[in-house]
Amino acid sequence: MERKDPSLAHLGCLVHASQCFYQTLKESLSETVWFVAQVGHLYRLEDQIRRLNPAERDRLRQEQAPPLWQAMKKHAEQLEPQLLPKNTLGKAVNYFLNEYDAMRD
Repeated sequence: MERKDPSLAHLGCLVHASQCFYQTLKESLSETVWFVAQVGHLYRLEDQIRRLNPAERDRLRQEQAPPLWQAMKKHAEQLEPQLLPKNTLGKAVNYFLNEYDAMRD
């Protein structure tokens, strides 16, 4: 089945990644707070540009979002070797890294 709006799938992936990180908060893993804050920055950006025309929204996304995405990827890549894959944070980091390209598109 073809999706009418492919961007919804990508947002869904970020929502799922966020939920994975929120699960680690229940275990008081301090690394999680950083990831949750970065996701919050991405959502705030979307909220701020919501009423702009599509071209302006795209321009601002291309300007402001990549540094956040790159920082999250770098941090996840640094953490990954230190985490057990079945650990809750390990699962969240692995999910994020596996879905990284799909979430950014």
